[in-house]
Amino acid sequence: MKLKLDLLEGKRERAIVRVASYQHQLKPYYDKRTKVKQFQMSDLVFKKTIIIAQRQGSKKMKPN
Repeated sequence: MKLKLDLLEGKRERAIVRVASYQHQLKPYYDKRTKVKQFQMSDLVFKKTIIIAQRQGSKKMKPN
């Protein structure tokens, strides 16, 4: 049982390293396509808000 847990920990660490490596490879691709936006203190910006209308009898979006 102890051996299986040790092997599991090693697999988990290898998976974490693999994910980090993959993200490191994707970062230049993502950064190349992003647009830098810089705002000054007096700039006006459009803030979009989404209001979800609740239907009668709908309990989906009600607070707990």
